[in-house]
Amino acid sequence: MTTIMTTQPEEVVLAPHAEATETHAHGRRDLRQLASRALRYAMRNRFRLGSTWTELMALVRLLRAYAQREYTNVPWKSIMLIAGAIAYFVSPLDAVPDLLPVGLLDDATVIGLVLAQVRRDLDRFLSWESTANPSSA
Repeated sequence: MTTIMTTQPEEVVLAPHAEATETHAHGRRDLRQLASRALRYAMRNRFRLGSTWTELMALVRLLRAYAQREYTNVPWKSIMLIAGAIAYFVSPLDAVPDLLPVGLLDDATVIGLVLAQVRRDLDRFLSWESTANPSSA
């Protein structure tokens, strides 16, 4: 354990808090950017994704709402799983290249596996979303 000595004790208390706040804000911005990339990529591949498209759009909306602090009632583990699945979806490095006719099969599989893990959190979000914005229901 490292001890920091300073003549101004308030710096020791404030500096880590300021750094954590900046890191947290940076992380939320990254999540918003990831959600935006996923939305654009999903729109281009809507028909290739089939039934996975609707579920993916719900995950993207949840991630965006979390990043914008509109909906934060979701465990950090679920956010990480969702962000990971969406990052895999938009990544050009896949197990099966997306250019192939079955190229989105691995993406759909990853999304499906994550959906199984976060289903309860996603259902709560969808319920919140329908009451928070009745026109989207």
